[in-house]
Order: sequence, then C-alpha cells, then structure tokens
Amino acid sequence: RAFTAIQKKNIMVAIEDTSILTDFEEEEESSPRPRKIVGVWVIYASHKLRKTKQHGRLTLCDFGQARFGWNTYSGDIHPYIYRALGVLLRMPWNEKLDIWNVGRLVCIRSF
Repeated sequence: RAFTAIQKKNIMVAIEDTSILTDFEEEEESSPRPRKIVGVWVIYASHKLRKTKQHGRLTLCDFGQARFGWNTYSGDIHPYIYRALGVLLRMPWNEKLDIWNVGRLVCIRSF
C-alpha cells in the first residue's frame, strides 16, 4: 500500500482520440522542434498536444516520494503551496493525507 503519491503531476490520462498523436506527428515532420544531442541521448523541446474532450482512463504513477504501510510520518511532503495544514504545522501524518490530496485535486479541477 502506497500513499502520498496522489497529486496532479502523478496522474496520467490515457489518450482516447488518437488523432491528437497523428496531428503531433504531422506537425513534427513539417516543422521539427529544436533538439540537442547529449552523449547518446536526443533531447527534444517540449510540445503541447491539442486538447480533447475524449479523456481516457486515469493512471496513478511516480511513487518516488510515496510512503508504504500504515506508519505515521513527520516532515515535509508535497510542494509548499499544496501541503495539508497538518504538515505545515509540523504534525505527524499518515495515509489519511491522501484524502487531502484527492480533495485538492477536485477543487483545482473545478476552477
């Protein structure tokens, strides 16, 4: 069981409308984005995809800062502006912190 990973940057949305990818490929072929080569890696400039109303399944990812089990923890977690009040007040926290994260995601999405 992992927790404290529920935050906006850790949620991927599947692409249902594959025409977005086709448009991206065609644009890249006609007008390639800047890139540089570092060793064996090719690094491309960021490129936004066209928005769609056909969102797919949500997937939780990136458990790099997640905590496992039913322990109590202390210390900072999450970016400062999104931290739960208890974390800001240096109180111990546990898996219930994910309720704060879900509520925060819902509130941000509704504005």
